[in-house]
Amino acid sequence: SRAAVVCREWSRLSKDDRLWFALHKRTSYLVLKQLPPPYSWKEIFRFNKVRDSKWRFAKPTVVTLDGGHSGAVTSLDFQGDRLISGSDDGSMQVWDLESGKRLNPINGHSGAVWCVKLQDETVVSGSYDKTVKKWNARTGNCLATMRGHTSWVSCLQFDEAKIISGSWDGSLRVWNHENPVNLIPSRGLSVFCLHYVDSSLVAGVDSVVR
Repeated sequence: SRAAVVCREWSRLSKDDRLWFALHKRTSYLVLKQLPPPYSWKEIFRFNKVRDSKWRFAKPTVVTLDGGHSGAVTSLDFQGDRLISGSDDGSMQVWDLESGKRLNPINGHSGAVWCVKLQDETVVSGSYDKTVKKWNARTGNCLATMRGHTSWVSCLQFDEAKIISGSWDGSLRVWNHENPVNLIPSRGLSVFCLHYVDSSLVAGVDSVVR
């Protein structure tokens, strides 16, 4: 850095990783407790400064993905350079974000798609037809259909072990990717959104969070 050439003392300080760790703790909104190898705290500080500068001053690039749906787009999710979109026309589309091209359609719901999640080669969707469906993202083949909700499915999340879905029937359901394993009632109120981490689950139910 330019400060390092001012004098020997400044040069010594610029090489002291304790200084860069202190600056990292003071300026970063996400403070790392351990140094990820093979980086130095100076490199971590520099990376964060460049990233923050790009977020503040860089001009966004807008890419329009068009030609896949005939209805309103109701839900989105992406991973890496792939994006999945769901629509009230009942279809889903997989897109390449780098090229903007549509990779393949996914069809099979008999009603509007209200929520969709993408993870690796798996897509899980919830629909107005009251079902939760699991798909192969590359082929578009339906791998499983989960029935149990008595109203449209409004939100969901999944991992390798389970799927959790919320519905306007006032319930949250836990599935093992095929069969129901638990039912969580929300006292008859509609479930609009949910999120879970480990064994903790929160949901937006009408005007409250539970």
